Amino acid sequence: DFLKSPTQYVERPGKTQVVPQPSQHIISVLVVDEIPPGIYVPPDIPQAIMAMRSLLTHKMPKIDPSYHQMDPQTEAVVDQNFTLLMKCHAALRIRESNLYMSLQLLHNLLQKIDPVDNKEMPRILCGLLFMVQKYEPTDRQVYSAQQIITRLFGEKTLIQPLHIVWYEEYVLSCLDFQVETVTAYQFVHVFGEAMEFKAEQMNLLLFLVLTTLQKPAFQQIHPAKVAAAACMLVAESFQLKWTQSMTFWSSFKPNMLQKERDLVLEQWRGQYQQGIEGKESFLYQRYKDVRKFAVALRKPLDT
Repeated sequence: DFLKSPTQYVERPGKTQVVPQPSQHIISVLVVDEIPPGIYVPPDIPQAIMAMRSLLTHKMPKIDPSYHQMDPQTEAVVDQNFTLLMKCHAALRIRESNLYMSLQLLHNLLQKIDPVDNKEMPRILCGLLFMVQKYEPTDRQVYSAQQIITRLFGEKTLIQPLHIVWYEEYVLSCLDFQVETVTAYQFVHVFGEAMEFKAEQMNLLLFLVLTTLQKPAFQQIHPAKVAAAACMLVAESFQLKWTQSMTFWSSFKPNMLQKERDLVLEQWRGQYQQGIEGKESFLYQRYKDVRKFAVALRKPLDT
């Protein structure tokens, strides 16, 4: 789909019609029905415009105030749950979009169940991933409950497929069957194309976004802002300029993202410092791999 498409610059016939806007307004996908000249053009233009407009105007769900103001002990347990989820996703080798969706749903779920005293969490996460992978199958294949059990718990486990089906239903029930999500993943590829990022820069962008997705505090920030702020940091790190295409597709300019930029930078510095101290997170280990251009080893910006 257009969110994962390669960069294509397409010459459009005829005159581009731009809706007149007051000078203080930004010409963006939110207010313009046709793409101005010189702006990055995805393959399916009408779908791209409508989809991005819908994503940018998506209303964030209400967050339980206590969830992003938890005590350090609870926060440590929550971090462990998210790390376990990422490890399960890696073991299953399912689509990257499944990871982002499951991380978001886990945030929603942890506001409904006790994140600390819950010995069933591994099975709950298994049920969550069993559900999520059905929305965007990997290589057109939906894994059976037995396949997921074998990959996550081994062949000698006592866990049966019916157990995982039950936990899937439990997750859905806890979420009130509300599983629609808008995540940063739905923005990073278009934003990366708009910024003309190369492979190494895209990997750093994905790394920075993932550092935020485990943190309850970022649930208060629209994922488009998180993705755009991460783009801002990548551009600064590689001494690149913010493009007009980025402004058009994101509806943001750098001066509108300073707060979010600083929050993402704080996460980047935390991951880097832990790595130096030998306390590498699973995410850090994953992105220090040379196949991901070892972007986790890249020193964060000083300011």
